[in-house]
Amino acid sequence: MRSSPHQTTAAQAGFTLIEIVVSIVVLGIALLIVTSVLAPQARNTVDPVMDVKASELAQTFLNEALAKSYDHNSDHNGSRWRCGETIIGLTIAACSTAGELGPDGETRAQFNDVDDYITNGFISGDALLDSSENIIGNLYPNFSVAIDVVHDAAGFNGGSGTDIAKRIDVTVRVPSGNEIVFSAYRGNY
Repeated sequence: MRSSPHQTTAAQAGFTLIEIVVSIVVLGIALLIVTSVLAPQARNTVDPVMDVKASELAQTFLNEALAKSYDHNSDHNGSRWRCGETIIGLTIAACSTAGELGPDGETRAQFNDVDDYITNGFISGDALLDSSENIIGNLYPNFSVAIDVVHDAAGFNGGSGTDIAKRIDVTVRVPSGNEIVFSAYRGNY
């Protein structure tokens, strides 16, 4: 018996045009949902990298500043005396007051105490220098740094006065515009 040309067998079965269109629409919606979930995640993967670079940049400035003397009136040759200290037979100048903090006219390579690093605003690009005054801004494109130094004996040991501790705050602005603050204390020793 011969089959009619209008009858379909299992070998001839297939999808109709409507079924194909519906499956393409469902697949498109599924891909849209998946990409809307993954796209923000891809963008957020850059943030940890920028945070690490910000930490590296801040640590560079903090290490350099912490290696310097406590104050302009301190002994710059290695802790024979401290500003504000009283030693028999020796008059040592008092530590700088809040209004006296900041660079004392030295160039970056000549900075000798922690408050010389105060920037009075953000610096970036070619103004980002290492301790030898080499430009490091090309290593940190679109980053900027602000450094502030304040007397903070209360935060250091609960004391008061200008002769106990200074807090160094390094604020790094990453390319996204977020600002991260790194702080360290330099004691008068």
